[in-house]
Amino acid sequence: MVLMNSQPPKLAILCGRGALPERLAHFCVNEGRDYLILAFEGQADKEFISKHPHAWSSVGQIQQCLEILKDHQVGELVFAGKFNRPSWAEIKPDRLGAQWMAKLVGKVFGDDSLLRGLIKLIEENSQIKVLSPESIIGHDLLAPRGVLGKVNPDESYFQDIIHGRKVAQTLGIVDVGQSVIVQQGLVIAVEAIEGTDNLIERSIPLLKKGPKGILVKMVKPQQDTRVDRPTIGLKTVEQSLKAGLGGIVMEAEGVILMQANDSIKLADREGLFLLGVTDDEEIS
Repeated sequence: MVLMNSQPPKLAILCGRGALPERLAHFCVNEGRDYLILAFEGQADKEFISKHPHAWSSVGQIQQCLEILKDHQVGELVFAGKFNRPSWAEIKPDRLGAQWMAKLVGKVFGDDSLLRGLIKLIEENSQIKVLSPESIIGHDLLAPRGVLGKVNPDESYFQDIIHGRKVAQTLGIVDVGQSVIVQQGLVIAVEAIEGTDNLIERSIPLLKKGPKGILVKMVKPQQDTRVDRPTIGLKTVEQSLKAGLGGIVMEAEGVILMQANDSIKLADREGLFLLGVTDDEEIS
């Protein structure tokens, strides 16, 4: 009789900033799964990483990263957290890094194009399988459909929800951003390279008196959801309240909802609605 090894392959967590890398690491600890945190200099929290098995590299050092993963016998890789896009001058590529960058020269690209190219390079040059965070932790990591909590959006928000969803999807098609703030039928601000929290901060002086604005966050239509899934967490709720927004709309089964219980409790207490919608459902 041949005994099958049910232990999953060693997991590498390519670590950015935010709560998701920590949740994945704790999941591995609780499940007894062997793991390694791989972090880029300047892109991750050193204090958090120091508490876990880890290795450091630099953006553009793709060959070095693959050698680290091979040395640690890693079989699966997950991208987790927010990565700040470096300037070209900050990237010091090795051979594979230069190959990745050469494919991008002269092209207009966004984060999704960059990351899809990186995944393809990893899979072509190793036996490592790139996974999504929810395939490891479970799909309850993703926002559910419907109202989250006790605060329901009233009809005055419906047109802004529809408009915001359409604008966010259009931005996603051209790989610009994943979020938009809409108020009274007007697009107040769209997400660029700065991220959602800074988008909300930037919108504060632009918001008008009267019915409140909303934040809408959707998955890019062409997005490889193994990387850079849009994420909402407690800080997003706090920033939305600071800005005086009336609600947050997120794509159900598409957006990662971190610190869900705390986020919903705070939103309920302060009267902020949280709503999960699909990309095409009727809003009424």
